[in-house]
Amino acid sequence: MNSTPVWLWLCIGLTVLALLTVGVWFYFTEKSQFQREIETTLLVTNKLKASQISTWRAERLAEAGEIMERPFLPEWMASCVKDPQSERSRYLIDLFKALAHSDKYFNILLVDPEGSIRLKLRESPVQLLPESLRVLKLAIAEKKPFLTEIHGGTPELPQHIDAIAPLIITSGSTETVAGALILVTDLRDFLLPLLQFWPLPSGSAEGLLVVRQDDHATLYSQGLNTDTNGLKKEISLDRSEVIAVKVALGQEGILYAPDYRGVESVAAVQKIPNSPWSLVTKIDVSEAFRTWHSTALMIIGLMIGSFVLLAALGVLAWLYYRSVHYKGLLKAERAYRDSEARYQTLFESNPQPMWVYDRETLRFLAVNDSAVHRYGYSKEEFLSMSLADIRPTEDLPRLMEKVRMASSGLDESGFWTHRKKNGDLVFVEISTYTLDWKDRPAKMVLVHDVTDQLKSENELRDSEERFRAVVETAPEAIMIQTGGCFAYLNPAAVSLFGAENKEQLLGKAVIEQFCPEDRELVWERMHRLNDDHQAVPLAEEKILQCDGTPVDVEALAVPFHFHGEHGALVFLRNISERKRNEQERERMSGAIEQAAEEIIICDANGIIQYVNPAFESITGYSREEAIGQNPRFLKSGSQDEAFYRDMWRTISSGGTWEGRFINRKKDGTLFTEEVSISPIRDRNGAIVNYVAVKRDISHQLHLEEEKAQLQIQLVQAQKMEAVGRLAGGVAHDFNNMLQAILGYTDLALESVHKDDFIRNDLIEVKKAAQRSVELTRQLLAFARKQPNNPKTLDINSIISGLLKMLVRLIGEDIDLVFNPGQDAWTVRMDPTQVDQILANLVVNARDAIAGTGKITIETRNVVFDDDYCSTHVDFIPGEYVQLAVSDSGRGMDKETLQHVFEPFFTTKASGEGTGLGLATVYGIVKQNDGLIHVYTEVGEGTSFRIYFPRFSETQGREILRSKPDELVGGAETIFIVEDEELILDLGVRMLNQLGYQVITAKSPEEAVLLFGSLEKKPDLLLTDVIMPEMNGPELARRLMEIRPELKCCICRDIPPMSLPIAKFLKKMSISSRSPFPSKPWQRKYGRLWMRLFPDSQRTINASQCPSPGEARSTGMPASTLDCAPQVPAAISSHFRWNDPSIPSSLRDTFPPLGK
Repeated sequence: MNSTPVWLWLCIGLTVLALLTVGVWFYFTEKSQFQREIETTLLVTNKLKASQISTWRAERLAEAGEIMERPFLPEWMASCVKDPQSERSRYLIDLFKALAHSDKYFNILLVDPEGSIRLKLRESPVQLLPESLRVLKLAIAEKKPFLTEIHGGTPELPQHIDAIAPLIITSGSTETVAGALILVTDLRDFLLPLLQFWPLPSGSAEGLLVVRQDDHATLYSQGLNTDTNGLKKEISLDRSEVIAVKVALGQEGILYAPDYRGVESVAAVQKIPNSPWSLVTKIDVSEAFRTWHSTALMIIGLMIGSFVLLAALGVLAWLYYRSVHYKGLLKAERAYRDSEARYQTLFESNPQPMWVYDRETLRFLAVNDSAVHRYGYSKEEFLSMSLADIRPTEDLPRLMEKVRMASSGLDESGFWTHRKKNGDLVFVEISTYTLDWKDRPAKMVLVHDVTDQLKSENELRDSEERFRAVVETAPEAIMIQTGGCFAYLNPAAVSLFGAENKEQLLGKAVIEQFCPEDRELVWERMHRLNDDHQAVPLAEEKILQCDGTPVDVEALAVPFHFHGEHGALVFLRNISERKRNEQERERMSGAIEQAAEEIIICDANGIIQYVNPAFESITGYSREEAIGQNPRFLKSGSQDEAFYRDMWRTISSGGTWEGRFINRKKDGTLFTEEVSISPIRDRNGAIVNYVAVKRDISHQLHLEEEKAQLQIQLVQAQKMEAVGRLAGGVAHDFNNMLQAILGYTDLALESVHKDDFIRNDLIEVKKAAQRSVELTRQLLAFARKQPNNPKTLDINSIISGLLKMLVRLIGEDIDLVFNPGQDAWTVRMDPTQVDQILANLVVNARDAIAGTGKITIETRNVVFDDDYCSTHVDFIPGEYVQLAVSDSGRGMDKETLQHVFEPFFTTKASGEGTGLGLATVYGIVKQNDGLIHVYTEVGEGTSFRIYFPRFSETQGREILRSKPDELVGGAETIFIVEDEELILDLGVRMLNQLGYQVITAKSPEEAVLLFGSLEKKPDLLLTDVIMPEMNGPELARRLMEIRPELKCCICRDIPPMSLPIAKFLKKMSISSRSPFPSKPWQRKYGRLWMRLFPDSQRTINASQCPSPGEARSTGMPASTLDCAPQVPAAISSHFRWNDPSIPSSLRDTFPPLGK
């Protein structure tokens, strides 16, 4: 048997754990504090030295600048550069000596602009070192002084830096550099001693200067074991574990790493301002933590001593406890033997069943006669059984858990179910006591049969619970009185009497809670209930609440026996509200109650007496909250006191006041009401009430405001559409002129010799025309008429590829942040248009930021539903990818915002912008069926949010490209219809030179008449989309009625189609997105017109074309289809893209849709 208690071991263990925890905490706290002190010393020393070095560099540079600005001194030095042997040279040498003595310069040189030494204080060097020559050129170019990097390192010329000051000679408005003054500073005089200085004696502490040079790090130091010339060491950047390399790679702060000697060191690093140098102050780890080692040993020794002391105390406590324990055991043994005989007698003679069972096997060890009699088993049968044998099967898990959890001593085990020998189940309450039975762990059990008791208690409990549940939750007030006093009240009764709790009324006389005029009747009814035990009928009575307020009730009572006393069960119903409602119904008609308008009745003092249900639903205040208050509780503060004085003046004088209130609802919401207030007079003509009829018009006003806002948005949209039409029309006419200029220039270039002087002039004309084409394309982009090359794009990838370019655009003072959306959908558009959008928006954002700021680019997926689009004129329901560009600039006012997308509108100074940037963005967005919205606030910034339609892979496929080589002409007949005479003449000349036969017409009507009269019909129609009298597609339809196999090539400078044109192309199985070459086209494209439609192309019947009326309605609205530079499938499937006669530039203009 273990004589040592668990609590003693637990106390010793907790003490050891506490001591260990405190010791470890103290050890690491001290170590951390020691480490912080070392790091702080290094950081402070580093900061002080860095400041001194920065000041020293600035002084050297300032002194060089001061020499440049001294009167006449530069001219003197310049003359000495020209003539070193002059008299002035001796004076300069004296001046150099004085400077070298006062400012500790190692040498002073005077050189010419090429770097030749003209005058020097020392004999060496003979010529300048490369570093000095490099900085000399820089100083002469910038015309200001510069410092060189550290160079040199020979015994004749130790490590040094030079301050180079150019000698600037001013003659009128002309500045000339006549040479330079070079002040040479030996590092041994200041810098190296400063690096080696340490506030405390140390064998390994030193300072280093680190400079990154190409693929290695160079460090300079006085050196721990070197001579006075200092240490210079180059370390490859591949040795990333070395402190110097880490510094060269940009790390700062505290570093733990090997130094250049390979010794583990701790170092503080800081960049020296206005220099490429980084300062390192370091010390070996072994030296830095030398003192800590002795401290650590002392702490560990203290902990070990504490553990030894604790162990000694534990042994003493254990020995003492064992002595006490054994004395107790001896005494207990004697007592046990004396009591065993007494317990045996009590056990056998107890009238209640008792038994003893083995705690390990649960088998019965002894049973008394009462257990044998009650359960029907003999003693022999009991002693062969276990506890499980007298338990129902479902109780066994609980029994096992109880045995496992049982404690020593007396244990009230609660209620159990036992099974008798005959199978009957009985409910018992048992108590157990732990004991040792013949040296075996056992328990003694006392059993009390509670079967009948539990049955009675359960029946009574069920009855009481049912009664209590009904009474306590009843909505009617229920009370019990015995002897004329309150004996019970349910919660409804407590509330009816206005008491805080039922204890406030229990034991109090019931008669006192009734009004005096009703007490005689109440007393008579109580006499019949208590004395005669007769029920009393329903009656109306008036009770008094605890605060004296009278309340009308209906009372019904029956005799009732409660806790052995005669009394009555009383039911009370509050009818005060019913009576008030009856009075209100007499005063108000049903029409008022059902009115949609608010109706309020006040007394002559303005106190509310009645409000109808409409008031409650509109204001949110209940009738109870409103009645008794002045209507001023609805005030919002929107009307002043004069407003209300005028209203009261009108109604108090007997007039009717009509107007509007802006009031506040219960939830704080403001609402507007139309109000009519009239006085109510009695028979004598005195005003006794006021009645107000009010109608909530907030929703109506909101609809009017929304309508006005939508009207403004609609006008703006129509304005942009009109500007777009104008820009498109201008571009159309301009393209025709550019077509002529470029075409005739090409013809002229082919007709002149390459050495002819006029050829260069023609080339310049062509370049100017091509630049004009770019301007036209910007106008077309705004009008959504610029051809593009759409592709399926991941917009996050496109933006990521542009970030470096955008950073260069905005400069270093502005932060550019890109927040890509997760799983952004793909879009279908020309990637160059994304570049153009971002470049324009980012440049505008940059120009809006004064000084430093931030530009944020974000993408995310959005879905617009019908409700959202109903309040945004240009928005269409669907799935979109949002591209947002936001800045922290100055923002825009409303006037600027209204014109922001108009062409040539700009807020920049003259000559700083074309005004087409945002107009181009607007055109590209609309061309790609996108949406654009601007959020701006003056002084806060602007956010442009663009929404591109989501593109699914099932909607189209990627465009394939191939590159042809050369092209030859043909002998086919081409029918040109063009209303511009210059273009017509140009086309004839181009195609004739290529070998084609050409027939021309100046208008569609002339073309139809001429085409019908020709015996040999042309092979190809070449015309424009926009023509007078009828458009190009309608002309094609008319001519195909005459000759169905006619091939058509319709040129465009405005590719988008109106709906009838798009329908026509659809019937021809040709995509309307770009079936035509764009204008202006050049002479090399003329060779392709005939080959675009080979004989193998399928025939298009006239029946497939739209009707004449349908084709005539081909206006060019701004919301037409956008276009991409690609040949439709109906063409590309029959076009030989690998034909070597097709030029690569033309293939880039018309990439096929498929192989």
